Amino acid sequence: MFRFTLIKRLPKKPMLAVALVAVALLAAGGRAATHADAASTYTIEVSWDYVHWSAIDDGISDHTAEVFGTLQAGNAALGQHQFRMMGNAGKGTCSAQWPDYSANLVGPCNKKVDVGPYYYFAKTPLSASTSANQPAGNYTLQNNKVYLQAVAGQSLTFIVNLSDYDATSANDPMCQLGGSVSFTDAQLQTLNANPTLQPNTSSNGTCTVGLHLRRV
Repeated sequence: MFRFTLIKRLPKKPMLAVALVAVALLAAGGRAATHADAASTYTIEVSWDYVHWSAIDDGISDHTAEVFGTLQAGNAALGQHQFRMMGNAGKGTCSAQWPDYSANLVGPCNKKVDVGPYYYFAKTPLSASTSANQPAGNYTLQNNKVYLQAVAGQSLTFIVNLSDYDATSANDPMCQLGGSVSFTDAQLQTLNANPTLQPNTSSNGTCTVGLHLRRV
């Protein structure tokens, strides 16, 4: 009697399919890890809203000033520095009211301020350049916003440098503020914040500046 032994062959196609699925899962896992490790970059709108003086000392019984200066926002990690300038870098001799709506005429002029009112940066002409004696056409209204790129953990730095113009003596610091903030990735995703800036040097004025940050 002859005995027969049956050897059952496993189908090749199912094994191939399993192998392909495993490769696909490994690839997907690799992509997921890469995505998780990548840092997201967000665009942040920086809005310089207002300046308010609770005290101005421009001499005996003089509580008004004619101010000029710069607003600076930056992210040093990405080499970003954005400016807005008011007045003519201390070179201007004219003064104008704030608010004013004649940007093409009085953009380079110093702006008159007093204790008490809130002066809104959108309502005075500002320039994106910090050069002295630039064309008046560089100054525009509603020019109080700049944009920065930011990644979680990076420091965003803000500096206010406003001075009082004096024709017969050195110009006096009138509002000198600064500060740095950083955010987590989760915070940057829905950022809507109002950082408080602190005095960074002695000044002849006591001021607060409204600053708003928003992810766009």
